[in-house]
Amino acid sequence: MKDIPLGSLLIGSVLGFSATLAEARTLPEDLLNLSLEELTQIKISGPSRTLQTLSDVPASVTVFQRRELRSMGIDFLYELLSFVPGLQTSRDNNYGAAYFYSARGSSTAQETTSILLLIDGVPRQEVRSTSAISGLLPLDRIERIEIIRGPGSALYGSGAFLGIINIISVKGNNLIKIQPGEPDRQQLEGQLNVGSGNWELDAFLYDYRDQGEAFQLNDRLGDELKPTTDPQQASNAVINLRYRDTQLTWEHFRYSSQQFYSIGAISNPVNESENSYDHISLRQNLDFGALQTTLQVSYTASETTFVSQGTEYGELAAISNPSSNAPLVADVLYESHDLLLQWLNDWHINTDNTLQFGLEKKHEEITTARLNSNYDTVMLANMEFPVDYSASRDIRTNVLETGGRNIYGVYAQLQHRFDNSTSFTLGSRYDDYTDFDGQFSLRLAMIKELQNEHYLKLFYGEAFRAPGFNQLNIKESVTVARNPDLEAETIRSTELVWLKQTTDYTVSTSVFYNILENQITTRATTDGKSSAVNEDTEYSSGIELEGSVQLSPQWLIRAGYTRFFTLPDRADRESDQLASIIAHYQRADWWFNLAGYYNSDRDMAREELGPVDAFTVLNAKLGFLLSNDITTTLQVKNLLAEDAASVPQNINITTPIPYRGRELSIGLEIQL
Repeated sequence: MKDIPLGSLLIGSVLGFSATLAEARTLPEDLLNLSLEELTQIKISGPSRTLQTLSDVPASVTVFQRRELRSMGIDFLYELLSFVPGLQTSRDNNYGAAYFYSARGSSTAQETTSILLLIDGVPRQEVRSTSAISGLLPLDRIERIEIIRGPGSALYGSGAFLGIINIISVKGNNLIKIQPGEPDRQQLEGQLNVGSGNWELDAFLYDYRDQGEAFQLNDRLGDELKPTTDPQQASNAVINLRYRDTQLTWEHFRYSSQQFYSIGAISNPVNESENSYDHISLRQNLDFGALQTTLQVSYTASETTFVSQGTEYGELAAISNPSSNAPLVADVLYESHDLLLQWLNDWHINTDNTLQFGLEKKHEEITTARLNSNYDTVMLANMEFPVDYSASRDIRTNVLETGGRNIYGVYAQLQHRFDNSTSFTLGSRYDDYTDFDGQFSLRLAMIKELQNEHYLKLFYGEAFRAPGFNQLNIKESVTVARNPDLEAETIRSTELVWLKQTTDYTVSTSVFYNILENQITTRATTDGKSSAVNEDTEYSSGIELEGSVQLSPQWLIRAGYTRFFTLPDRADRESDQLASIIAHYQRADWWFNLAGYYNSDRDMAREELGPVDAFTVLNAKLGFLLSNDITTTLQVKNLLAEDAASVPQNINITTPIPYRGRELSIGLEIQL
């Protein structure tokens, strides 16, 4: 990996800090005044669709606020998730700017389909694969993030299989921010808040790009190491317009990469991928006193494109017409959209009972799923030789059957407090699909305050993940078979949690046991074709520890540890031990944050290749107040230049997929 020296940028930063030291004053309240007591009293909404504190919520939850996120030496959502117990990330070998993440042992050897991503209460799932739309999602757009571990389908339906990420977007700021650095990094950001009377508008604008790091990597086309880089780009624009209890939101999110891996292959002149999403939603909140109602309609359109080299040079020369030494190059485009209608209710019946209930209708549709290539891939798959060749790469094939489906969901959840120390939650949801069987999900929870500041929680939950269009609508060929009997993946989970919470420290222990049924994977059928199939029942279990302590007004420490006792067979590429620590120090006009995480070794898909080594990554950030409105930062990711890597999803790749080495950047933020 490239080892980036700290050198001149560090020296320049120190000189810049020294030059303005005499002018520094007290730090802004919203930036650095981190208090554990305040963090424990945060009201969160994701686990039960009503506002509750961490001690009352019927789920295992990790929460970060904007203040913490701004102080950590990281930039994107996937980086943050490594600091959450039970979660781990994996770098993708299909799309260069994509990262997968998993919860409680669900495999990262596929797209992120086991965790539901919500942004301001709206699911963000890619229709084709049902995976979360995240990519290089910037942390700067987040006001609060709630990471919920365990099944959530009883409230949210498909996708909330082993976790939910609930993001509340940032609002109410006026600032500009620049953050240049290595490797040739450029980042520009602006936030705007204006209002008049009952009208208010918030805007978030973000652009990021870098030139990537140099690597020597193996791919699925051969055993030799190939030089490549991993340049990445991301842009995000959000506009939120509010009038009283009515809210209109528009968002555009795009991320892309060149070179690096594309569908398991490295071909620097060819490889590129781009994902873009456009979203618009309209929300109306209605206040009927004890009953709070939300009516919401949202529409999301997504587009995924990638170009990948499929064969080596000369491999098809003997079987092509006209004969060509050119490698097969595929240019793939997926276009899809979904429309979601929601009627959501939160009824506070009395001091001891609340009821959450609602209806949802969703329409999902794949409109384009085409492959343009220089060879006829249908003829090649069906072994019809010679295969037609066109240098203009205009031979078109549909890779999925286009079409849509409707999903109807109804849910209800009762929360009852027996007395001041005991509460009970019962929830259920039914989802009906037009292209396969309906699904029923159940949720039970009991919370008991054993004594002052001690809580015992017992959870049982069920969840499912509906097959995606890429599994149900695959095109038939002599090598691929469609499975009309494919069923939804399901899980039954039991969890016991002990929580101790004071104004100076919190500590929690979670022990969980999961029964996973009908997990979907790809297998060879009896006639030699590959097909999506449901696996036999598997199990996972483990323990998660999480704690925070306020050592003094200046020091705040957060830490987590995970140990998996059993993992599903297809999760053999997961680490079985995870750990993290975040140390934050603040003093008057400056602050320092050191955050590190550990992943134990992971097994490669082929046993003879041995494991991917365990690693520890440290990130650091130093911030300094130049004036009441201007803050400068020095950020170093992977401070020790650790050789961190994940397991490739493609079994023909024999080298681990590396994360980047040390990355240094300097930020300047101006409050307007």
